[in-house]
Amino acid sequence: MKNGNMSYTQTNSIQLFRESLLELLEGIESFGSIAQDDAIRIKQMGEAFAKKDKSISQKMNLEVR
Repeated sequence: MKNGNMSYTQTNSIQLFRESLLELLEGIESFGSIAQDDAIRIKQMGEAFAKKDKSISQKMNLEVR
């Protein structure tokens, strides 16, 4: 410290650290959103497959549980 002030290098490092943390948090939020969208899509696919299985089994006179 010079005259009670932080040096430019230290201030710059702290600012870069803050910016990096914010970018990390934004990335985590994006990942969470994508994962949630995928979970919804997978659930819809599962429901569609179950519906199709039931339909086919009825045509074949089979029981699907």
